[in-house]
Amino acid sequence: KIAFTAAAGSTDNIIPLFLKSNMPEWFLTVFLVVLLSAGMSTMSSLFHAIGTAVSRDILKMNDKDPKKAMLTTRIGMLIAIVFTIFLAFILPNVWNDSIAISTGLFFGLCVAAFLPLYVGALYFKKLSKVAAISGMVAGFSSSLLWMMFIHSKESAAMKICNWLFGTNTLAGKDSLLQYVDPIVIALLVSIVVTIVVQLFTKSKYSKEHIDECFEGIK
Repeated sequence: KIAFTAAAGSTDNIIPLFLKSNMPEWFLTVFLVVLLSAGMSTMSSLFHAIGTAVSRDILKMNDKDPKKAMLTTRIGMLIAIVFTIFLAFILPNVWNDSIAISTGLFFGLCVAAFLPLYVGALYFKKLSKVAAISGMVAGFSSSLLWMMFIHSKESAAMKICNWLFGTNTLAGKDSLLQYVDPIVIALLVSIVVTIVVQLFTKSKYSKEHIDECFEGIK
């Protein structure tokens, strides 16, 4: 059978079904342990990063009151953990193929928002803060909008387009645009916006500061 058909129409079940049907039982045990180890280490890093972002970036906590900063970080981590557990139980009941769709959403948004920013920060000394933020916002927004209203795979699952306009995609049933991945559009938008804004803005940092940041880098 075709994998999608054998998995009862759910892409989330394809890999588990393949492992169960073609691998020995001892391999399943090893695979599960390795999978849990990778998941635990990744989630630990993400939750710590979220907690730190809440205390340092959002609430602007500093080292003058380390106990309060630590408490804020822990509260941020706890909120992230509770929200993640909530999504883990809710999404499978709301979306078919929730794992595949959620993964695509996350990576698509991250690439569109951050890739031009990272490349610009690493290879272009004169990239301004305004250009970097503009590209990030444009990439994130265009990716999210394309997912919600154009790309049929995500828009049908998210149901926002259907609620607002009575159709799963604004591209039309026969339009090829509904199959164009959001990252193709959003990444291009992010790059163009970053370049255009950079042409009309300048970095506020002095040449000495920039040279010090890039010291030893050719």
